[in-house]
Amino acid sequence: MPVKQILLVDDSLPWQRFVREMFESEADLKIIATATDGSEAIQKARELQPDVILMEISLPRLNGFEATRQIRALSPASKIRGQVVLSCWVRDFKVKPVPVWYPSNPRIFR
Repeated sequence: MPVKQILLVDDSLPWQRFVREMFESEADLKIIATATDGSEAIQKARELQPDVILMEISLPRLNGFEATRQIRALSPASKIRGQVVLSCWVRDFKVKPVPVWYPSNPRIFR
């Protein structure tokens, strides 16, 4: 089975470390790069063309919705293939949920 390449976009470095650790045990899932804002995400998505992008919604400089829109517009012929999974920080509850639709493990990407 081919390895799914993941671009992780989040401005929280502790969260990035947590997600990296979560995927380390998955042989067919690999985080190939990280970004901390929407502009950097667009640049890395264009450059690396990952299979999956895990994108935070609330990002500095350019939010996750706008970054996602621009990433999709860069490649109308689907050169940037894959899925974009949006997540968000719920400050009122001090909890950061995993991506919008996420089962009990990272097998979601297969």
